[in-house]
Amino acid sequence: MVKTILTLAVMPKDDISPEKKVIGDVFLNTSMITKPIIKHSTGYFLLLNFPKVKFILTVGGAFYKQEDFSIDFTSIDREHPFIDLFLQPKANYPFPEGMTIIKGKIIDSKYMPVPNASIKVKGAVSDNISQEDGSFFIRFNTKHKAKKSTLNIVKDGYKPKKLTVSLIIGKTIQAQTIQLT
Repeated sequence: MVKTILTLAVMPKDDISPEKKVIGDVFLNTSMITKPIIKHSTGYFLLLNFPKVKFILTVGGAFYKQEDFSIDFTSIDREHPFIDLFLQPKANYPFPEGMTIIKGKIIDSKYMPVPNASIKVKGAVSDNISQEDGSFFIRFNTKHKAKKSTLNIVKDGYKPKKLTVSLIIGKTIQAQTIQLT
């Protein structure tokens, strides 16, 4: 008789709306262990009969950035092996109404996407990095009342660039495509 043991149950959570289920297709895998990971109808990913070691879980999805999480099974409660992993949205995420967002894209002089460019904005919740397709978003906190914001874009090998964007509080704005040289 084969005994199945729940090693870990992982619940991906939406960092924007953690009380809601994640949207779109979400994946969870590890390249370090070849056992299958089961996606349960509750939203949990179940890791069964995994060895009690440290390893990396890779999580992401259609609307979420791919991220690596280090898991140390020696620190997991064996009686309640449940954890939440909070997923960061991509620029294509359908942000809820009422949030002030700037979305944009960064390209080079050959019109190719520029990934990993740093975008900093005063008053934003956090800085951002452009994705593989050059897209990015900037989310502002609810207290931000300015009607304009200046994006400061920096990427090694390119000249820094500033772009002032008009905002509409509580709305998503699509900025013009930003070309770095």
